[in-house]
Amino acid sequence: MAQLESISLENLRDRRGETRLTVVLPVLELDGHQYRLMDFSDHGFRAIVPMEYRVMGRTGRAILHLHAAGYSVHKHVDFTVVHVTRSEVGVTYQTVETISENSASLF
Repeated sequence: MAQLESISLENLRDRRGETRLTVVLPVLELDGHQYRLMDFSDHGFRAIVPMEYRVMGRTGRAILHLHAAGYSVHKHVDFTVVHVTRSEVGVTYQTVETISENSASLF
């Protein structure tokens, strides 16, 4: 049986001074339901959405909930479906308005 090394505070590196960024993919709120995004950029995203939105050229309005390292933004966006696969869509979007924007200290 392998022997486990004991962990002591001397062995742990102090990382509080390092620059770290924790990013969580945005959540799409569409017709009152939330959907996780599969990828995201300033111009578009991919998501698994209901069948009624899996149509090329389909448009809609949704809310993007973005969170990263104590910072959150909620935006109304207009989107257009530009790519459809069996279970997901790729869309382009434009921000209509920022609903709220908050930042909080992590420590």
